[in-house]
Amino acid sequence: MFRILRDTGVFEHTWKELELWLEHLENTVEENRETVIQFLERILLTLVANPYSYTDKASDFVQEASTLQATMTKQEADDVSIPISHIDDVLDMVGVLVEGSEGLDEEIGFSLNEDMILLTFPFSAVVPAALEARNKLLLGTGNEAAENIVTYLTAVLTDLLHTQRDPLALCLLLQAYDKLEPPCSVPCCHQLSQFNRYYSLWIPEQAREALLLQPQGSPPPPALPSASSFTALLQTAYESQTLRDEHIQAQLQATMPRLPMQQVLRAAKQVLLYLRSTVENFGQLGRSAGLPLLQLFLDLLRRLVVHCEQLDAQNQQRCEAARAEADLFLDMESVASLELANDQTLEEVLMAVLRHPTLEGWFLALEQQALPPHTLSPVLVKLLATHFSAGVLQLLVASAPILRNIGQLGLMARYLEAVTQSVLKELRSRRAGPATSPLKTLLQLEALQELHPYMGGAQLREVTLALLSLPEAHLVTQQPTKSRRKERHLNALGKTLVQLLTCSPQDQLQSSELLWSSEYVRGLGALLPTLAVDELDTVLLHTLQRDPVLAPAVRADLLDYCLTRRTQGALSIAALLLQQSCTHLLCFEQWCLRAGPGLGLQGDLDDFLPLIHVYLQCRMQSPFTRPAGVSSAVIPVLRKTLWRQLQNRLLSTDSPPASGPYQEILAQLVPFARAKDLSILMDRLPSLLHTPNSHKSRWIVADSISSALEGSAEELCAWRRTLLESCVKWLIVSFSGGQQDDDSTQDQEKQMLLRLNELLHALNEVDPGDWQKFVKTGLKFRYQDHTFLKTLLAAIQLLYGPESSVRTKLIQLPVVHMLLMQHSLFLPTLLKSDGEESPDSKVKEVLVDLMLTVVEMCPSVCESSHFAVLLGAYGATLSVLDQKILLLLRAYEQNKLSLINFRVLLWGPAAVEHHKTCRSLGKSLWQQPSVGDILCLLDRDQMMQTILHFPQSRRLLPPEDRQEPIFKDKSRVELDGLYDPCFLLHLFSELTRPEFVVDCRKFLDSNALGLTVTALSSYDPQMRAIAYHVLGAYYSHLEGARFQEQSQLLYLLDVVRNGIRTQDMRLTFTLALFIAKAAMQILKPEEHMYLKVSNFLLSHEYLSMDKVPGFYQFFYSSDFQVRFQSPPGLAYAAAIVIQTFSTPTLRCWPTETTQARI
Repeated sequence: MFRILRDTGVFEHTWKELELWLEHLENTVEENRETVIQFLERILLTLVANPYSYTDKASDFVQEASTLQATMTKQEADDVSIPISHIDDVLDMVGVLVEGSEGLDEEIGFSLNEDMILLTFPFSAVVPAALEARNKLLLGTGNEAAENIVTYLTAVLTDLLHTQRDPLALCLLLQAYDKLEPPCSVPCCHQLSQFNRYYSLWIPEQAREALLLQPQGSPPPPALPSASSFTALLQTAYESQTLRDEHIQAQLQATMPRLPMQQVLRAAKQVLLYLRSTVENFGQLGRSAGLPLLQLFLDLLRRLVVHCEQLDAQNQQRCEAARAEADLFLDMESVASLELANDQTLEEVLMAVLRHPTLEGWFLALEQQALPPHTLSPVLVKLLATHFSAGVLQLLVASAPILRNIGQLGLMARYLEAVTQSVLKELRSRRAGPATSPLKTLLQLEALQELHPYMGGAQLREVTLALLSLPEAHLVTQQPTKSRRKERHLNALGKTLVQLLTCSPQDQLQSSELLWSSEYVRGLGALLPTLAVDELDTVLLHTLQRDPVLAPAVRADLLDYCLTRRTQGALSIAALLLQQSCTHLLCFEQWCLRAGPGLGLQGDLDDFLPLIHVYLQCRMQSPFTRPAGVSSAVIPVLRKTLWRQLQNRLLSTDSPPASGPYQEILAQLVPFARAKDLSILMDRLPSLLHTPNSHKSRWIVADSISSALEGSAEELCAWRRTLLESCVKWLIVSFSGGQQDDDSTQDQEKQMLLRLNELLHALNEVDPGDWQKFVKTGLKFRYQDHTFLKTLLAAIQLLYGPESSVRTKLIQLPVVHMLLMQHSLFLPTLLKSDGEESPDSKVKEVLVDLMLTVVEMCPSVCESSHFAVLLGAYGATLSVLDQKILLLLRAYEQNKLSLINFRVLLWGPAAVEHHKTCRSLGKSLWQQPSVGDILCLLDRDQMMQTILHFPQSRRLLPPEDRQEPIFKDKSRVELDGLYDPCFLLHLFSELTRPEFVVDCRKFLDSNALGLTVTALSSYDPQMRAIAYHVLGAYYSHLEGARFQEQSQLLYLLDVVRNGIRTQDMRLTFTLALFIAKAAMQILKPEEHMYLKVSNFLLSHEYLSMDKVPGFYQFFYSSDFQVRFQSPPGLAYAAAIVIQTFSTPTLRCWPTETTQARI
């Protein structure tokens, strides 16, 4: 029904009025509801059939009300009337609205907002139609339904009156339709008369007319309604002028919590109506009656907003509970609870209250000197404006958090702008006036203090800059004391400034505009010495930390303030100023020279040390900006003040060294120390460097002493020997403590190991006893520590080299090798499979490097029993670890221990399992793995990847010069996923010896033949030579083999052999790849390329090594399948194109994108 009635167009802009008609219809008692429904049916049918006459009447009374208001205020009707003043324009507009609202802006020239709708359409055309039907009903005879209809209409029109922003038009309409003289007395005369008296309160005296329908007898006094009806109680109390009664006010406050959610908006509009009337009639009410009513209505509005917010929170809780239960079952009550989530009553209440013209117009109107039109005396208008603004402020304070939670802070925009402008106006006037005038309590300042968390960043910055630009005398007040000395305290403006700077959200005051920031910092820095507030120190500190470039904008005397105040925040500000400003650096130096030795610190040394630390770090910045000699004159002052205290702290053995910057400060003062003081420090410090807790505290000073002794080579060498001894002992003590418990211990050991490496390279010697303890303790407790093993490797390479003078005195290398190989963690570390943890692979690499270094320096440590472990750790790939293991195996072979004699050619986990089997079963059951077993270890896909990305620059044997023996490919291919051809070709050469039985088909199927052929494209002649050797041996085995594809494979090898014209001839990668792919195609006769490759091979006696196979046949072929469905042909074309543009090799089989492009 609601949707149908709204679609008729009668309630186009007044559809909320329709809710009133239907709600009161629902509240009508059951026996009278049918009568009311028939009455409404007649009204709506009449209105829909002929709406123009009733819309004309509504427009007439709107115009009449506008004219009456203009006459009363003695203004021209055109100045104050509604924008559409001519009756014809109103009729045209209503006609458009009835037919539809499309194109309305083009018809009347403006768009309708909410305020314009409330002024133009205060009520619908249903009201005059209903009043006309009511009068006809009253003038009739014998109609018993009149009383029920009048009761219904009175209830509806009363609520409609309460929702009016300007009720004059509706009241004039009601008064006009109450002019009727029924033929006889009607039973509802008292009800009509009472309603007439109520709405006449909003009709001016000169426009009131006497009611012709008078009730018989004296009218009964208005009785107070039940305590359960807030709106009825408020209406009766307002009509009887008893709202100032404390008992009535208590009843209103008691009934408000029982007000349901759907009636809160109507109650708020009713209070707004009474508030507007009170403001308009304030001159008649006077001070005694007007102020209490004003305060009461504003307080009721605040309470209604809070009550509505509480109801909304309860609805949200019920909605959440219903959502939680909706997964199980969904009943009607749950559906109703879920619908509450979309309830907009709270937002509508706040919008109706805060958008009301009376509240917006009178809030801080006196402070802005922008009063709305009024006829009050200056005393009354000041009284009204002050108390009204104070009440509205409390309403805003209660509403602001709610608005922020629902994201509607825009409703407060006009109020916040009023606060901003009124405060700026007051500050401008005070800046121009004398500073000695007493500061009164300002309402706009109170509003700023309460509402600044909700203001925009631009408004806050503007107000803050205005406050900062005030002279100091305007922010403080002087109060006399008993000592005849006046104490300075912050006044209201000063307290407001402190609150803005300390409590405002940081994102509102922060800005990237340096102009605003520099003015902000300059003003704040000028006020700090006067105000001396810890919170302001924190604000300035955060600002300088965010924008350090603003430090030069701070006045120089602020540094004196910070040095005098000496709080943590003030000294932090001073440190930032020294870092960023040469001017403040000079001021600090002058302050030190004025203070002299001691600097007046007494017990404040710990607080002052961070500032001195910063100065010593920054003293050499921009020396040309300060007078010469000032900086050098400050150092003796600081040394005399700090040296003895800092040295005593550093050398104290009573307690562990405390944290703080005193070690760094002492280290910075060491270059300027006297010889006597430096000697004492060098004598006592080494004995304290052995303890692990001395790492961060005392070693910093030790490094500073080394830097100070660089001018004396003899003293520096002696000091480094002392440091080396202390460093080794520190590490031994740390290692002996067990495992690394935390990250801090690990970091300390890492730094000390780096220090040990530096000292060893500087001295090239070490104490033999300390070295033996270091090696044994380190291998015992840090066997899997990458940093330790790396340091040990570098030390062995240095100390056991041919040029070392102490190598014969140190622990022998066979002992070191034994400690490495026979450690309980050797096998778990080396044989552990590579997982995702990177430290394990690094530890393996450096462990293999250690073994390789020891083997190269002492070949006697090599034993054939080591092969089982090394092959078990080997993966036959191009990873760095596998390449290093292969180098180690080569080193064993160079020492006359050959893998061929070992007769075990397995690797990886298979080698480990084979070794376990041999040890458990004994040599009698020892069986050698066959060629097929070894070929089964090859991963077919990994072999194909190696063929497609063959490392052509890889050398078969490592270079004999000092080049890096580890192969590194610049391509994006991961070398860990490719097999190492150096190992595999040696392996294939061994497996194809005549005495072995080779499964030739398995050799082909495992891609071993393809890898061997691809090796013919290597740039290393030795790599090609062994590949030719393997092919020759395989050809011999192939001739005696018996399998289905034997003849085809022999023919392919013959074609290749016939095309080779020189010894160890290098094939292009494209050609080698073609041969490998053709060999694999032999085993796949079901594929469509099998026939094409076979035809190509059968048509050639030899393979031309300077041409791309089949390219011309592909290029000139008219066969669609050959041109577009032949991957080898496309590969040939791709290869020739790439070779034409000087690309040496085609590194992979062409992809679909490459094929499509060609």
